[in-house]
Amino acid sequence: MKTNGQEKEAPLDNETRHARSPHLNPLPYPQGASPPGSRCDAATLARQASEEANESLREFHVKAEFDQYAETYDRLMGETIPEGLNEDGYFAEYKIALMAARLGNQKPQRILDFGCGAGRGLPYLEQYFPDAELWGYDVSPASLKIAAQRVPKARLFADWKGAGDIKFDVIIAANVFHHIPTAQRLPALSQCQQALSANGQMFLFEHNPYNPATRWIFERCPFDADAEMLSLKTALSLAKQAGFSATQPGYTLFFPRPLAFFRPLEPLLKHLPLGAQYYVQMAK
Repeated sequence: MKTNGQEKEAPLDNETRHARSPHLNPLPYPQGASPPGSRCDAATLARQASEEANESLREFHVKAEFDQYAETYDRLMGETIPEGLNEDGYFAEYKIALMAARLGNQKPQRILDFGCGAGRGLPYLEQYFPDAELWGYDVSPASLKIAAQRVPKARLFADWKGAGDIKFDVIIAANVFHHIPTAQRLPALSQCQQALSANGQMFLFEHNPYNPATRWIFERCPFDADAEMLSLKTALSLAKQAGFSATQPGYTLFFPRPLAFFRPLEPLLKHLPLGAQYYVQMAK
């Protein structure tokens, strides 16, 4: 923006402010101060404060929502998915099995389950990576209590600062990002990228919004009422913006339980946007 021939820096929008938070990318000037060469009037400060308050309220809502469903999550999930498609354990295990297959001979020493919830994936992480140190992060303390019962050895925390300077060899986010408010997705993914070790990798799994069965179930799931699915294209864009050096995507879950004998063919179909879910393997 130009004023009297001089360049004027526009006020930061909410997403940019989050992306530059002191936990992600420290500002080159004191927090709360205006950047050099800019003017920040009372109205702008009030608008920014309001936006930040709204984001905090949304984060609180997500936390409260999953605290509410912590003990009934498994039952509600089973009631939402039609009987012919419902495979409680398989949906949690297949992600870990796929991740292990794609890692091959790599032996990660420290794994983070980002958004682990009540720990449905933690027993499978323990099964497929028995020598790894397991960590779990979630904003819902009530869910973490249940996760601790499932895998007592896992190190669980509800405040991101709780990880300190720990670096992870692998981070998995299994159907988490559609619950994160749109403006907070990039900061969250950037945090994960920065928490990886030098050669670390992240696996992001999400629902495919173009699959009719997935959308039908998603729209009837009580704890997805305020969630918003993101496409593979959006996920890849976020990965690039977050600074990941390489990405390998693929679609998954093509065959329901009655056609389970075809599942060995799924890796050959990963480029077809027909699977119920997709993954993005990201390298730091």
